[in-house]
Amino acid sequence: MPVGFFNHVMDAILTATHFLALLFWVRLWSQPDHEFYFNPFLSAPTRLTDRVIDFFKPVLPLPGKLMALLILGFLLVFRTVAIHYFNPDWNWPIRLGEFLVFTPKTEGLDGLLIFGFLNFLFFIVRFWGVYLLIQLLTPVLRRDRASEVFHVAALPLSALRKWAQVLLLVVTQALLIYEMNIFGVMHVTIAPEISSLAGMSSFTMAINQCHDFPLLYHGWLAAISIADSLQAAVSCLMVFLIGGFVAFFLHNQLMLVVCNEGVSVLMGRFSRRTQVGMMDFTPLIAIIALRILYSLVVVTLCSSLHLMLQFLQGGS
Repeated sequence: MPVGFFNHVMDAILTATHFLALLFWVRLWSQPDHEFYFNPFLSAPTRLTDRVIDFFKPVLPLPGKLMALLILGFLLVFRTVAIHYFNPDWNWPIRLGEFLVFTPKTEGLDGLLIFGFLNFLFFIVRFWGVYLLIQLLTPVLRRDRASEVFHVAALPLSALRKWAQVLLLVVTQALLIYEMNIFGVMHVTIAPEISSLAGMSSFTMAINQCHDFPLLYHGWLAAISIADSLQAAVSCLMVFLIGGFVAFFLHNQLMLVVCNEGVSVLMGRFSRRTQVGMMDFTPLIAIIALRILYSLVVVTLCSSLHLMLQFLQGGS
């Protein structure tokens, strides 16, 4: 099996398990005893998590939130152990941008378990970043059922004021970057954005020099990680678009509705604005625009790193 294809398969498996774990993550912050959802996209997942928790309560008579935490931890541990059993060579890489990859510093299952948890936490913060991006695109609060699902899935971030959301996202990203540098090893790979900015050797040298300035190093990595939310938004749009085409050809009305409403939420105020005949080209334009914006942000951050290093080294 080609390495690139295998990596895509593993990314798909990780994403699927992340969304499964997200159900129990949301249960940690919600109040299901006082909530009733008329929204079918929310009521079904809520009933599913409650049934799983109720199934284990006779064995472990614990509060619902603590039970959800234990189930979440078990899912993440079981996922790591199962993947390690079937493929011991998989090292659970965490990617920042398209040119930085972190792998476990500690060999064996201990390092993999830590990176298994970090993978899920990075998924959460990037999901939060997409949520903040959608809020910027949708200044007026929407009341449709897809927006309600997105709001609940982004708990506890979505329960805060906007300034507190930004603060929580930045602090969480900084903490995760700090932990990843403790337990991981960084590898620099070639990317189009960086090769157009400077030679790969000079960029690698800049990264190595950046270790002498921990605040700059961790802050720059956190900024790169936050920018990855733009990539996550592009991925979500592409999944919903491809899923919509598949549902159309399979005549699966439920899947088609889910994909169309998902695209509508991600597009915000720009939903269905550029239509030619029966074809809506707005999502394709949004994907191109987000990719261009992401490339500009990455190049700007990398250029800023060079300038800051030159300034700090000149000052010292």
